[in-house]
Amino acid sequence: MKTYLAAITLLLMVNLGFSQEIVSDSLIAKQNQEKLEKERKELEEKHNEALEKAEKERKK
Repeated sequence: MKTYLAAITLLLMVNLGFSQEIVSDSLIAKQNQEKLEKERKELEEKHNEALEKAEKERKK
């Protein structure tokens, strides 16, 4: 479980690092922001699913 959380944290940090690029075109910036939000939501969903699975395993 710790490795899973570490991987998610690493991916989020990488995304934040690349999102620091200076973009002159506002359309490209908006598309990049939407893409990052979508990836963030997917990662959150996977994280929540993993937490639910761990909770079920703990209850067993």
